[in-house]
Amino acid sequence: MKIRKTAIVATLTRILLIGCVAGCAGCREYSRWTEVVALDPSTTSTVTVKHSARFGMRWYSGYYGGGDDRYKIDVPVGDRHYRWQGGDERPFVLRLREGRLYMVVFDREEYSHYRYRYYRSDDENRLQEITPSEFPKDLAIQNMWLNDESTALLAKMDPEKFLFRWSLTARMWLHLETGADFGSYQKPSAEFAADFKARYICPHESPPP
Repeated sequence: MKIRKTAIVATLTRILLIGCVAGCAGCREYSRWTEVVALDPSTTSTVTVKHSARFGMRWYSGYYGGGDDRYKIDVPVGDRHYRWQGGDERPFVLRLREGRLYMVVFDREEYSHYRYRYYRSDDENRLQEITPSEFPKDLAIQNMWLNDESTALLAKMDPEKFLFRWSLTARMWLHLETGADFGSYQKPSAEFAADFKARYICPHESPPP
């Protein structure tokens, strides 16, 4: 009798767990935050970022979660609003030039092939994808999705620092110049990073000795 009761409890537990997972298959978790972003030397914007992900109990690369991430952003500039939404593509560059908003996202849709994608606003303030060659190289500096470490690295952009050469910014430089995407795991050399910085990012600074 005791064995039968144990079996019944185990069966009911499995049914309950299956029901919970099935019931949450379409559920999503939502979050929202704002970031104050310097779009150009004289313009800042309080950018609203909305994120959602499917709720689930599956194992993903070291953590439990449902995946299927989605992002939306709203970038107010004066009386205009630039809006964009995508999948697991995290915006990390927003720059304004001559009334056009430029954006770079870190696309993580395919876990085996992370990549950079580039956007520019159209006449209706919608962000449309463009080719890497259409993106101004002097705007290629991360200004969103920053932590203390990345902020410190970007303050100097020292090509001799390994961590900077492994950053989203330096590897974006490599992609813009050579086509080597993030998923290729190629790391810019110190010589490459110094040359790109001197030509596009800080052209008025004296080159390193």
